Amino acid sequence: MADPIFIILIFCVLFFFIVAGMAVGSLTSPQQGDSKIKSRLSRLTAAPEGLKGELATGVKVEQERKSLLSGIDLKPVLGKFTGEAYFANVEQDLARADIPLRVSEFLIVRAVLAVIAAGVVLALTRNLIFAMLALAIAGFLHAPLIHIKKAMRIKKFTNQLAEFLVLVVNSLRAGQSFMQGCSVAVNESPNPISAEFKQVIKEVNLGMAEADSLENLLNRVPSEELKIVVSGYIIQRKVGGNLAEILEKTAETIRERIKIQGQINTLTTQGKLSGGIVAALPFAIAFAVSAINPEYMQPLLGTIPGYVVCAFAIGMQLTGAFIIWRIVDIEI
Repeated sequence: MADPIFIILIFCVLFFFIVAGMAVGSLTSPQQGDSKIKSRLSRLTAAPEGLKGELATGVKVEQERKSLLSGIDLKPVLGKFTGEAYFANVEQDLARADIPLRVSEFLIVRAVLAVIAAGVVLALTRNLIFAMLALAIAGFLHAPLIHIKKAMRIKKFTNQLAEFLVLVVNSLRAGQSFMQGCSVAVNESPNPISAEFKQVIKEVNLGMAEADSLENLLNRVPSEELKIVVSGYIIQRKVGGNLAEILEKTAETIRERIKIQGQINTLTTQGKLSGGIVAALPFAIAFAVSAINPEYMQPLLGTIPGYVVCAFAIGMQLTGAFIIWRIVDIEI
């Protein structure tokens, strides 16, 4: 049987040449420049309706970043297998998580890191199965990380929303319009809420309706508190009423929701911590025993039945941790 190090080395070399070939092909394509120009012109001439989908995902029209991978477009190649919906979903996730990468750049970085992780694990353990496991874990580790970053950004946005509404209410009572109030509040507020409402103001200046622009904001920042604000604004535009009073009461409601959620998090912290400890303890014990006496763990880590037992144990651990997390994850 061939040396696993040699096998993984061949795999890494092939992977490098495949990525390099796709990059060269994308950069040297005679239609690459024309397609970029046509894409920019179509986005500009179709405004505001043609911009709605792009702006809803948080992609800025004037943002043309230059980087080592910015000229690579994997969509024509991978789109045949994954479909355009996959690229649209990834683009939306990156925008919601505020990750400044294009979809093609993100996919390349993800693949390279997965191969590096597999190579490092193989060099340390000389176990091909562990290397393939590391490849799979590193290849899909981005999903929970992006989810966590999205959740943190949405939470930060929500915590800033009540104070932002207070600034808008003060501007409304001073005789300014809603958009003028948002402009004033943007200058006094930190990120991410200032960046998101700057995008709203930009869309309105391009000719988009205020309600549509706020719905795009809700698509970029799927927060229940923001949904209350957008719904209240749209209803006020349709049936009338005192917008300043509506937004003021909405800000009070948001503060109460945040306060209750904080109390719930305090009460459920012990359960979350217990779930994390229960999930991590077997792995810590296995690592300690392997370091002290590697031969003791050999039947578990060096045989097919041992692999089956490990897979079953990991599956049960993840299932238990998920159940505990769902029990303590209380929504209001």
